[in-house]
Amino acid sequence: MKMKNTKMNRPLTKKDIIELAQKKGIKLHDDHPVPSTRREFLAQGLMGFAGYIMAPSLIHLVSRPAMAQSLAECTELLTPVDTMPGFLHLNLGGGAGNTGQWAVRKVLDANRPLATINNEDNLGYINSYRSLGLGASSAAFTVNTSQFANPFQVVNSDVTNPDLGAQLFKKMRDIATTACTNTAVTGVCVASQDDTASNNKFGPQGMIHAIQKAKEIKFRIAQNLSNRSGTSLTGVDQDVAGRNRPYAPIVANNVNDILRVLGLAPSTDVEGGSNVVLSEAEKKKMLEVINKLSGSQSRNVASVGSSTRENFVKLYNEASGKSYCQLIVPQTSVDPYANASVQSIWETEIQGNFARLSNNPDNVKGLASLVFAACNGWAGTVGIDLGGYDYHGNNRNNTDPRDADAGLILGGAIKTAEALGKPLFILVTSDGATGSQNSDQAFSNWASDRGNGGCMLAFMFDPRNGSGQSKENYLASVSTQLGHFTDGQSASDNTPVGDPERATMAVIHRYLAFSEFNDWKTIAGAIDDRAGFTAQELQYIAKFGA
Repeated sequence: MKMKNTKMNRPLTKKDIIELAQKKGIKLHDDHPVPSTRREFLAQGLMGFAGYIMAPSLIHLVSRPAMAQSLAECTELLTPVDTMPGFLHLNLGGGAGNTGQWAVRKVLDANRPLATINNEDNLGYINSYRSLGLGASSAAFTVNTSQFANPFQVVNSDVTNPDLGAQLFKKMRDIATTACTNTAVTGVCVASQDDTASNNKFGPQGMIHAIQKAKEIKFRIAQNLSNRSGTSLTGVDQDVAGRNRPYAPIVANNVNDILRVLGLAPSTDVEGGSNVVLSEAEKKKMLEVINKLSGSQSRNVASVGSSTRENFVKLYNEASGKSYCQLIVPQTSVDPYANASVQSIWETEIQGNFARLSNNPDNVKGLASLVFAACNGWAGTVGIDLGGYDYHGNNRNNTDPRDADAGLILGGAIKTAEALGKPLFILVTSDGATGSQNSDQAFSNWASDRGNGGCMLAFMFDPRNGSGQSKENYLASVSTQLGHFTDGQSASDNTPVGDPERATMAVIHRYLAFSEFNDWKTIAGAIDDRAGFTAQELQYIAKFGA
């Protein structure tokens, strides 16, 4: 893989070596070539004997790009050329009222071809929304179809009390208005079992990991990241969809957890994942540092191990307190607050505004770290698992604030992606759903579990959707709904997304289409037959446009 920043990896020149010799008072003879091997450096007095026995291949590491295999490995790991948009999985554990946040609809003409059956002109409101917490009919609530890039049916909160009802999308709009206009949303109508996450195959991690492996995509973190271990290798409280099992997730609740995974744990709190590279001056300084090592110092450095890389890392660690991959490859810090815009989003706009989640600065920064890792595509998938969304028997004073908290995280995620100029795919799931009290008015209290009124939500943020960009306005054509509801206020199981596993596989196909892989229609089916959809079904699932 070619280095993107060749300046940081050029060999020491003849001029560099002559300057070093002059500084040490050593005369290099004009009729002899300048030293290039470690023996020649030792013979000329440019390297002390302690340095020679401590780091025998240091000169190769510092001055010879042909010997920089470790550099290439780090570069490929930290800055992969072939990558995919970040994938964030937000799970609301317990059975959230997500279908009370948007207006689910039914199919008007069931005889339409599958490819166009969910076009906007063939979707209409169901007869009643009482069980979905939205009242007797569509007349009991209002919708906003302009919040996102596509005409997704966002339910507005109560007119007289904006803090009542439908808080998830409201909080997204409050914190990330511009980012929302470059985001397309699709509601996936699918029933699931209440309070039984292990029976709901809503986890895309295994399939996505298998696809990434097949595409030979490399990440800074090989495993999935999450704020909890989950129940089935997903990192969230949902089971894996498909036959492919992912690696056990890495649990990361703060920046240092991620640093430790990368082998970049800071030696001091001040370092904290700072952007460290090896400059030209530092390359030359390294030779001087080696010369000054005493025998005991060299043994201390060498005690790490005999490999060149370990010795070199330890040497520079001793000299500067800085760490390896950051040392030799220019990179973005894993600390989200190293980016002033991202820090402002989470520390100023979100921290202090959670209603039920902790506003502790470390907890908020932990969430920001996971979102930051997702936006940068550093792990195959990143999961955030939130508990407390078992709504039945709770009044709106308890449930709406939790929807608002989820909305803050989602808004923070797409606004972070916007600040970084990165595309981001987000999946929102819950085990089951909830049903409301029988009322003609919208936003009545939730009364009972009701898994047949469930859904998934898929968000696609793309900065290129903006004015003058390469894919301007393309998100406007993304379908707003997969599957449909019936007049019985239940998700139909007679659709290509009629059960949790098929719905998750459909979302993965949509993610692949969003990733712009030319072979997305075949690669998933080739890996797992459960992802095998017909050509018509694939057009229905992942089409961009009518």
